[in-house]
Amino acid sequence: VTLDPRPSRMPELWVGGGSKTPDLQGHDQPKLAKTVADRIVKAGHWLSRAAGSQEMVKRDWELLREHSRAMGKNPDSLVFGHCNFIHLVDTADEEKAVAESREPFLRVMGSYREWDHLRTSYLIGSIDRIRARIADLVEAGLQYLVLGPVSDDPVQIDLINKRIVAAFS
Repeated sequence: VTLDPRPSRMPELWVGGGSKTPDLQGHDQPKLAKTVADRIVKAGHWLSRAAGSQEMVKRDWELLREHSRAMGKNPDSLVFGHCNFIHLVDTADEEKAVAESREPFLRVMGSYREWDHLRTSYLIGSIDRIRARIADLVEAGLQYLVLGPVSDDPVQIDLINKRIVAAFS
């Protein structure tokens, strides 16, 4: 691959990875591999995966901070980003939001994982619940968030901006 014109400096390298909630067909482990932790600490920028529970993401972040210390690096120099999938339903009603999110998520994610597995990993639920999950990650050290709507409906972008971005700006 050639970049032309060449950038004045190379862009920052973000390394993705982390624990994954096991599913029936997968071979992933519910833990952060040491080799992945080595790459993340070396790069200095982590983009946590969305396929683990909230607790797994926070646990991985603490493990990365400890791993950074063990490698002789300042853990405060690590940058924590999180990537997750989302479908917003403009309601405070948790049950309604979950029900209306089911079809868009299953269309994109498939049905090989149970619905509860998807709900554990991805941002599904009322806007208040989703904002609480994001706030919990921010409290743990999250600095950047990448949200991927599971629908091509442009209203999703407007809702994310109005109901999520505005709450954290």
